[in-house]
Amino acid sequence: RPSTTTSTDRRRGGGAPAAAPGRAAAPGRGPAPPGAAGGRRAPPGRGGRIISITSVHEHAPRVGSSAYCAAKGGLGLLTKVMAQELAADGITVNAVAPGEIATPMTGQEDVDPFTQERPGVPVGRPGDAREVAAVVALLASPAAAYVTGASWPVDGGMLMMGPQASSLPDDSWRSV
Repeated sequence: RPSTTTSTDRRRGGGAPAAAPGRAAAPGRGPAPPGAAGGRRAPPGRGGRIISITSVHEHAPRVGSSAYCAAKGGLGLLTKVMAQELAADGITVNAVAPGEIATPMTGQEDVDPFTQERPGVPVGRPGDAREVAAVVALLASPAAAYVTGASWPVDGGMLMMGPQASSLPDDSWRSV
């Protein structure tokens, strides 16, 4: 039978479940969630997938973006902790770290990334959102059942280039 307890009742203390023995309850929120993963866990043996979307700036800093880099780095470490905590339940936890992707966030909402040049990126262009989605689909599939705690850059090789990537004016670096 569905519960009729409202969020207002919980704020007042009514209807909130008691904390489990040995667990501190957050005020007005019921028992503390298990570990950093929080929330409900799948029944044992059922497994599942959690996929975080971070950024290449989980791995590489960017001047003027301290809050963004801190948030993405924090999400990356949370992903790793959750991977440790949930592996025994058959739940894999991974991150996908996109580089420059042709989206509204990068000012490229209606741009075909295959027509753009990025000399400092080994692939030579920005990414397409479908390329990020393909990695998410892989990580969500049964084929990735043994992959957990990893961050998958989808950046055309940008992280390999380091800080000089955005300052390369042409493709001359490609010649040996």
